[in-house]
Amino acid sequence: MPVMSTNLDINVRASVSTHFLKRTRVMTLLEGRFDFNAPRLRFNGITTGKSVDQHNKVLFEVYLTIYLMTP
Repeated sequence: MPVMSTNLDINVRASVSTHFLKRTRVMTLLEGRFDFNAPRLRFNGITTGKSVDQHNKVLFEVYLTIYLMTP
């Protein structure tokens, strides 16, 4: 995964490609609705929460919206 932006905080827009969601529950929850092999499928969202795990890694909760980019 790329290095997290230092500007990321709560209530900030975030964009995620499907490549970075492969190890999350998002893929299993939405696999019947979307073709994750479709080119340029991206998830946009707003960060809604911030926490730190036991390894001092910063985690963000993101409310995602989905769209297919057109050329």
